[in-house]
Amino acid sequence: MAGIIRRFLTNAILCVFATDTRTRRAYAEFIRNLKVNKTSQEDFDFDGVQIESKFLNHVTKLKEGANALYIANLLSTPNQWAVPASDIPGFNKFGMNVEGSYIVRMPGGWTIFTSKGELRNVARVLCGVKPDLVYSPFALLYEKIRTSFLAGKLTLYVYNFESYCILMIFKDLEMKYGVFASTDAQVNALDLDSAYKLDTVDISDIDNFILKEEEFKFENFQELSAEGTQNEFEDLEEIAETDVKNEKKDVEWSVTQAGKFDILRKDVRNAIKDYYSNPLFENIDFIDEVRIFDASGYVDEQFCKDLSDELLVEVKFTPTDLRSDMCKIVRRELEL
Repeated sequence: MAGIIRRFLTNAILCVFATDTRTRRAYAEFIRNLKVNKTSQEDFDFDGVQIESKFLNHVTKLKEGANALYIANLLSTPNQWAVPASDIPGFNKFGMNVEGSYIVRMPGGWTIFTSKGELRNVARVLCGVKPDLVYSPFALLYEKIRTSFLAGKLTLYVYNFESYCILMIFKDLEMKYGVFASTDAQVNALDLDSAYKLDTVDISDIDNFILKEEEFKFENFQELSAEGTQNEFEDLEEIAETDVKNEKKDVEWSVTQAGKFDILRKDVRNAIKDYYSNPLFENIDFIDEVRIFDASGYVDEQFCKDLSDELLVEVKFTPTDLRSDMCKIVRRELEL
């Protein structure tokens, strides 16, 4: 009944999540009669302890534009775990700290653990604002699995965020394995020689690349001026400087992307290795497929092909929108 009444009012959902280790994004939807009428998005700096104080003004403005505001926060720290067990003996088997954790038992007999200290810390991170809902990214990935699982296949599912990823192994809807992995590494920590290589240039026919003096020669400055004005040469200089800056940015982006590829590849490989070798998981089957839900925007077909060739299993990816995924869960829970 409460959900039906809420539908006739203007409700705002504010979803807060990390885009990287230094930024928190606040995405809001204004909903009335089951329809999204307006959205807003703003990023806030994060110093590792708390986001910048202007977040409070942002929350105040959202409250002024709605009858009710519901704040949902997505945990992005590694102090959370998922285990294929739902009772005390199973928790003890995996060495879980039951007393020091907040426990969410999930359908299918598996459990999400989150440090109680981590949950207490959420309000401090949000400048004292206490969220109405707190989600683990394990739950977010499970929503994807629940609606699109590969029947009969032992599958490694990955939800790839900008600065971390969640990896879980399921067969149908039976959870086998789960792990949180950070992908936010500094570029200078990588082996750049292997991460980003320039093609070798063949100089055997270098004469063809050298402009002969007689092919580019002016008799005097007047002839040069006839070919182009001083302003035109200044424009060319500006264009050249811009091209150099753009090329530098492209190289930096390419190196960063190569680094993220390398980290994600290792995370997938290590998760599979751990699942195969760790006796806790009592594994007797091999992974049939890897399915990546990518919210970062940098996973592509070539990455999947290269990873597939390395693992000798099929690898597929599906772009996904983290904002939409979070809001769908919140709307369902609030019956909006």
